[in-house]
Amino acid sequence: MRRSHLRDAVAMCDFLAYMEWQYELNSDGWDEMQVARLANEFRYEQEKNKGISFPTIAGYGPHAAIPHYEPNNLTNIKIGRTSTLVVDSGGQYLDGTTDVTRTLHFGTPTEEQKKAYTRVLIGAIQLSSLIFPSNLKSNQLDIVAREPLWNIGYDYLHGTGHGIGHFLSVHESPIGISYAHVTTSDKVCGPIELKPGFFLSNEPGYYKQGDFGIRLENVLETVVAGKKGSEIFLKFRDITLVPYEPKLIDNNMLNPSHIRWLNNYNRRIRDEIGAELKKD
Repeated sequence: MRRSHLRDAVAMCDFLAYMEWQYELNSDGWDEMQVARLANEFRYEQEKNKGISFPTIAGYGPHAAIPHYEPNNLTNIKIGRTSTLVVDSGGQYLDGTTDVTRTLHFGTPTEEQKKAYTRVLIGAIQLSSLIFPSNLKSNQLDIVAREPLWNIGYDYLHGTGHGIGHFLSVHESPIGISYAHVTTSDKVCGPIELKPGFFLSNEPGYYKQGDFGIRLENVLETVVAGKKGSEIFLKFRDITLVPYEPKLIDNNMLNPSHIRWLNNYNRRIRDEIGAELKKD
C-alpha cells in the first residue's frame, strides 16, 4: 500500500504541476471532463497501475459544492479563476488502492474561500495527529475532524472516513468514521475498533451550495503510538503525500502545532516524493 501511494503521489504531483503551468500560460480552455481525463492519464503511466479506482470527480464552482459530482457532456463547464476546483481521484495498483482529493484555485481566492479551506485543513490535521486508546470506536474520532467547522455552525453531510482495500474496493468495509450520516448502503461500514495496519480515508469538506466547495482527502495507516500498562494507544501515518494549495491557506488561522504538522508533511513530500520524481 505504501509503495502504491508513493507512485500515485508522483502522478498527482505531475498532474498538479501541469495544471498550474497551463494556467500560468493563461490557458483558460480547460473544462471538467478534460481535467478528469488528464488526472487519469498521469496515473496510467505509473508502474503496476491497473486503471482508476472510481470515476474521477472534477467539479468547479457550483459543481465543487456537490460532494459526489461527476462531470458529463450535459453538465461539463470550463474551469475559471474565481472559484475552487475539487479533484477526487484514485488508482488501482497491483500493490494497493488509492483515493486522494485536493482543492485547487487558479486565481486569487476570496477570504471566505480561504477561511473555509483552512478550517477543513485544520480538521484533517487534527484527525491525522490524534493519539487515542485502541478501544475507542472509529465513529468517536469523527468530532476531531468536524470541530473546526462546528465552531462556525457548519457540518458536512458525508462521512469523514472509510476503509480502503489493497487492490480491492476503494470503499471497503467494515471501517467507517461518521457520527451519524449512515445510509442503508453504508451499514456494513460502521463503528469498530481500529487495529494496526488498517488503512482508512480522512476527508472533511465544506460545501456552499451554488457557489464553491472544499474537500481534502488523505489515506491514513493506523500504527501503534505506544503502550501504558496493558493499554495500547494508536495514531495515524499519512501515506498520501500530495501538496495542499498554499494560496488557499490562511496562515493566521493556524496554531503552532498545525504549522509544525504542515511543515513536516511538506518535508516528507520533498524527501519521499521528490526522490521518486527525480527518477523520471
